[in-house]
Amino acid sequence: MDYILVCVAGEHKGKAWPVTSAPLTLGRDPGCHIVLTKPSISRRHCQVLQRDGMVLLEDLGSRNLPLVNGRPVRHHTLHAGDDLFLGRDHFALTACAAACASPDSPSGLLSRTLDWECTGEDVGGGNMARMRPRTVQDLAMLYEAVCEFSGCADPEVLLEIVQRHLIQYFNPDAVWITRGRMQSRCIMWSRSKTPSKTALPFPPEAAEPRMLMERAMEENRALLERTGAVEEGQEEVLTYAVPVLLDGTPLAVLAVRTHTARDVHPDGGHQFIALFARSLAPVLYSADHHAALYRDNERLRVRMNESHTIVGDSEPMQRLRTQTLQAAHTAINVLITGETGVGKELVARALHDFSPRRNMPFVVVNCAAIPRELFEGELFGHAKGAYTDASSTEPGLLDQADGGTLFLDEIGDLSLDNQARILRVVENQTFRPVGSVREIKVDVRFIAATNKDLEVLVQRSRFRNDLYHRIRGLEIMVPPLREHPEDIPALAEHFLSSLRDEGRRPFKGFTPEAFEFLRQRNWPGNVRELRHAVHRAMTYATKEVIGPEDILEPPRSEEAPSRGNAPVLTLERMENQHIRQVLAQHGGNVRAAARALGISRTTLYNKINTRNSEQ
Repeated sequence: MDYILVCVAGEHKGKAWPVTSAPLTLGRDPGCHIVLTKPSISRRHCQVLQRDGMVLLEDLGSRNLPLVNGRPVRHHTLHAGDDLFLGRDHFALTACAAACASPDSPSGLLSRTLDWECTGEDVGGGNMARMRPRTVQDLAMLYEAVCEFSGCADPEVLLEIVQRHLIQYFNPDAVWITRGRMQSRCIMWSRSKTPSKTALPFPPEAAEPRMLMERAMEENRALLERTGAVEEGQEEVLTYAVPVLLDGTPLAVLAVRTHTARDVHPDGGHQFIALFARSLAPVLYSADHHAALYRDNERLRVRMNESHTIVGDSEPMQRLRTQTLQAAHTAINVLITGETGVGKELVARALHDFSPRRNMPFVVVNCAAIPRELFEGELFGHAKGAYTDASSTEPGLLDQADGGTLFLDEIGDLSLDNQARILRVVENQTFRPVGSVREIKVDVRFIAATNKDLEVLVQRSRFRNDLYHRIRGLEIMVPPLREHPEDIPALAEHFLSSLRDEGRRPFKGFTPEAFEFLRQRNWPGNVRELRHAVHRAMTYATKEVIGPEDILEPPRSEEAPSRGNAPVLTLERMENQHIRQVLAQHGGNVRAAARALGISRTTLYNKINTRNSEQ
């Protein structure tokens, strides 16, 4: 077998020497076969020779031991494909036909040197598994990085660790980190404090190597682009791009731009960033998975004790169920209208859970709760440096809802300027994070809800007409509870069942008198008020069956009767007692009491007069 020692990188890059039984010496001495001029190289550093069919590396008493595959050795048997490092000079041993080297010179150019360079470029492809750290220093830096990776479960923090290690190794002009699709990006910058005078001009964001990064993602391999050095003394600009792959699926793309004068060896940096990306891939996948589980858990916490079943067999509720199921299977935007407390969010969740997007996120945006000046940042997210305290890129609610449903609750409370901001997203499904120049494409279904009459707001120029028509692809009106009181017993039983785990005692249900009392009440807060009434009754009830006296708000201490001796109250007496309590709470103010009771002043006066005449 014939062997050739090839210089892959360094002073003699592209040259090759046959390995024979005669020692091939390397060192600073002019009498060596391979003369290396670096001060770290000894005069006679080491030698390579073939003996009994094996290739042997022997150290000749050097100050710095040669490295084979990143490990310092004194005497070592070399095999085809092994890497030999002497300082910054990189050699590789290959088995080759004798004709590959020039017979006229032991330092002739290898005819297939280009293949070695291509092998270096094919990082991330078929040769990825054979790659090893080129120096002990590279191995140490990879070890430190992996130790930090393993202790991080937050993807954003993990990317900050990645950025820091790339800056430490390359001393770059800029670092780019792109997540997932090229539209959904997280860009991190690092500028050198004193750029070299001989360096090529480096413009800001326009210099982003987008094409190189896209090519790296498409080809699933690491790439190195070299530009500059057109004049003597001018630095060469190096741009590295490598995908972070897991089972062939790109999770991210890393890109670094630096200069040759920054003490970075081009081929060594190329190999390092590829190994770095391979070490990052499983940890980044696990962090993403952990973050997704955390978000799902939070959504489940919010939705605990909530059911997506629309309870009730009345005609209005049957019609609502039919409309909801029909709309769920379409991709059209939906506007849900109805009074406060009727269950608009319940309908929105049902629209999502019965839709093809059921396995994707359902994100709620409370338009009335988010301050006007913070709405844009909450919805669209922001880039690093967009604000004074924006130390990292933060995704917005739209990013979180990608592929799923975004529920715009109380959209009628949006200001006109925020209506304009959201209009473009609803129409084009694209947006731009605060402080970014990049457009992000999302796939989101919009469901909006309001208790206001948007047509009236449009006429009064308080709601944009174009936004109104875009969110109102379909309209679903949720009826108030007073329009289907026959469903109140079923709703009460439903709430009792869903809230039972919060109580310390089991409840068997309601008495017929309690159901009658619930049906007779006017529920201005609709289903939400009924749910709170049931919860309150479960708190104050002393028996396993809830009666009408448990549903009322507890009387004041001086009026509270002894429950053990309390007679059964008629509904009329209970109503009178309740009116008396509400009037006392509002200091005898009939208007305020009527508002709290959800009835008109005239009705309340009639009830007071009737009670007084009977007394």
